[in-house]
Amino acid sequence: MAGDRGPKGGDGDTSVRVAVRVRPQTEKEINAREKECITCAVKTRQATIGQHSFTFDYLYDQNCTQQEIYDQSVRPLVDAAIAGYNATIFAYGQTGSGKTYTMGSAAWNAVEAEQVGMLPR
Repeated sequence: MAGDRGPKGGDGDTSVRVAVRVRPQTEKEINAREKECITCAVKTRQATIGQHSFTFDYLYDQNCTQQEIYDQSVRPLVDAAIAGYNATIFAYGQTGSGKTYTMGSAAWNAVEAEQVGMLPR
């Protein structure tokens, strides 16, 4: 269709959509009694750090599953790519923030089925 730009994002037609996943604390962080510094309001897609709030197209808290992320954020892009649109998914963040776990670029056969990341799905 002329003028059709592919699937619509969280807030309408857009080229770039941002999804944020807040990972749960590691065992080391829990044992050290580290404080969680990010509060997630999933329904409003707002993450709050201190006095600052940020709104994203998709927000996943510490309790989300790999399947939820795939179904809500990745699958529409896969479908669009199959329909002939360009789509890119990439992970960005500091070391230890959960990029490899979320994307699933570690040894796929050594991971439980529900923990498999985005790439092998």
